[in-house]
Amino acid sequence: MRAGDLDQQVRFEAESRADDGYGGSELTWQALGTHWAQVTAVRGAERAQAMSVEYPFDYKVRVRRVAALRTAKRLVWTSNGDMELRVVAVEDNGPRAGDMWFHCRAGVR
Repeated sequence: MRAGDLDQQVRFEAESRADDGYGGSELTWQALGTHWAQVTAVRGAERAQAMSVEYPFDYKVRVRRVAALRTAKRLVWTSNGDMELRVVAVEDNGPRAGDMWFHCRAGVR
């Protein structure tokens, strides 16, 4: 991957639970870090194929591999007006691969 391909900033977030003071918990988001990424909208035949898999997705997000990001459940595409993307699958082929792919859905909470 060329460095110029990573032209979008994306914040990676993990789910966290906080005590709500009433004996329950509230969902909060913990930032794992902001990274340069390549964000690609899935279209056409690839979209049809993506919708037929167990976890359909709208966007593919590629970043340089950081193992700690595997716990991310949400991405905030800061270069696109803080658009929230829900992570549905992660492709991580290990440290020798050099990068990881996040398959995401838009507008899903």
